[in-house]
Amino acid sequence: MGKAFKRLEGPTDLISSAQGITNSYVDLGGEIVMEEFRYFGLWVDYTVGTSTNIEFRAIQKHGSDHADEFSSQIETVGASATLLEDDIKQFNVDASGKALVIFDTKGLAPYIQIQVKDAADGSGTIDTAVYTKSNG
Repeated sequence: MGKAFKRLEGPTDLISSAQGITNSYVDLGGEIVMEEFRYFGLWVDYTVGTSTNIEFRAIQKHGSDHADEFSSQIETVGASATLLEDDIKQFNVDASGKALVIFDTKGLAPYIQIQVKDAADGSGTIDTAVYTKSNG
């Protein structure tokens, strides 16, 4: 058997200009095709302003432009069950900066939509956002 081929695609622009952050989840850029890929890397440059607790999530879809959106889940092992919680990436330091935010779709989501929000409905912005995708 041959060695598995690791594939990386991108970087690709997710937004073309800065986007404000509110206290409700809003789409960050358009829908992303994830077929043949497992990992999604979101490279963001952000300004906090008066925003606090900036959060990102990857909504998963089974069809393109489909109205059904599903939250990504992470598993935590409890005493009597495996617990599912929404997979939310939150900046717990309220300072402007640059970050790589990684999501693992486990290769099961053909499409994802990145969303962003903050806790304060502040003046923060996502200044740039590009992404890469990998299958391993």
